[in-house]
Amino acid sequence: MKSWFIQILFFSTALIVFSCDSTKKDSFSDASKDHGDNEKKAHKNYVLIDVKNKLISYAEFGDVGYSIKAISALDFLEKQGKKIDENDIDELHNESVIIMEFKSLTSKDVTDLAQIKLTDDDLMMYLSGSFNQNIHCIQEGKTQIPSGAQLDGSLRIDSKIKILLFGLNIDLSKPFELEYFDAIFGAGKMIFEFNENKSLV
Repeated sequence: MKSWFIQILFFSTALIVFSCDSTKKDSFSDASKDHGDNEKKAHKNYVLIDVKNKLISYAEFGDVGYSIKAISALDFLEKQGKKIDENDIDELHNESVIIMEFKSLTSKDVTDLAQIKLTDDDLMMYLSGSFNQNIHCIQEGKTQIPSGAQLDGSLRIDSKIKILLFGLNIDLSKPFELEYFDAIFGAGKMIFEFNENKSLV
């Protein structure tokens, strides 16, 4: 299966993927729960918090919590009950999906925070346009940029912003970093770590 077709497969179902009900934990709650007891590493503009999970990285800047979760493309499709053709498994085996969530640490919705830099219209244009160009995944000296990004949900219905990133060949069994330039909330360059031993001491 060609990579462009894989993207269509993802994008056509992105809005219903990971719509967890109230009894299930999402990637943000997994990352932020009890984070006060975890190791913290202060950067110039933000704090990276070790959540003891090699496939989740979490940081805070101002009133915003940033949760980044990595998942294999096969698991991504399985979670939505999508049947996968055996002929496609080999190509999908090396594909990964990154789930980014931005959530307010206050009682306000994340899009109502004073630190947000974009209007709703500008934010929608940004997310549907050049957002993925501000993401760099680095593994074993190789840098990748996601081939596409998809907003999951609605800015004014959901209290958080969730974005799905596609088109990444990441070996989730090995360490990697995700570099993100935050133009939405003003944190600037952020580096999220993914590895077995995320001790920040």
